[in-house]
Amino acid sequence: MGRSSGRPVERLDAGPPEGAPRRIDAIDDRILELLNRRAKAAIEVGSIKKDRNLNVYVPEREVEILRRLTAVNEGPFPTTG
Repeated sequence: MGRSSGRPVERLDAGPPEGAPRRIDAIDDRILELLNRRAKAAIEVGSIKKDRNLNVYVPEREVEILRRLTAVNEGPFPTTG
């Protein structure tokens, strides 16, 4: 099964129902922050690869990432189909 990130899971039933949208917004903000960090890292790696005359896009790496994420997925997102 997948590995735990070590972070506590945000429970939407931990507070009043009217607070759920704010808790979801906070999760969305964190997702955006992490996506931006990932994008900056990818841009930096791409720049290094260009400087070294390496292929920027490596399809095998994309497959590797998808396989790894599928293997560690513990959430409600499907891992097949």
